[in-house]
Amino acid sequence: MARIPTTAEGTYLILLRIEASDDKEADSDVGAAGAGSGVLHNGAVAGFPMPALRYVVGAGSSEMSQPRSARTLRLLLPRDDAVAPADSGLAVSWLEEWNAALYRVAFETTEGSAVFTAVVPPGVGTYRAPPFVVAQAGGKPLRWRVTALDFNGWAMRHSPWRTVRTGTAPNAAPPAAPPGGS
Repeated sequence: MARIPTTAEGTYLILLRIEASDDKEADSDVGAAGAGSGVLHNGAVAGFPMPALRYVVGAGSSEMSQPRSARTLRLLLPRDDAVAPADSGLAVSWLEEWNAALYRVAFETTEGSAVFTAVVPPGVGTYRAPPFVVAQAGGKPLRWRVTALDFNGWAMRHSPWRTVRTGTAPNAAPPAAPPGGS
């Protein structure tokens, strides 16, 4: 096993070769075939084609083994320290992992108190939190992150925390006319 390459990512094929001892049944009498005199000694042969074994080195993991990669999940929007209006749902998005079974989106206060958690299926890459998530912050900043989960429910990768400032509800009054305007 130590001679199999494992440092460069990719798919590899190994040709299985079975060596057998010299076998009398594999000898050929060339005189009987009218091709001269003597006996040619041949090694034993398999009665089936030798299979090529495939193995993969690289990112990802088996669905049955706990992943070991320390790479973080990448968040897209909103950017760190963005402002979320108090009367709307907060939409977050991320780059998906190729083998994630689910995503857990967590919202909490900057002090670490949990506010809301949602589970999102793969293939979406975005989640719109209900408006009460921003309202529960009470004008204080929230932070959020996404965790990719594998088929066993284990955390594969976490994104870093991102902070979102929560704004107040927009004022319903029309804007004032500029000074000296018409």
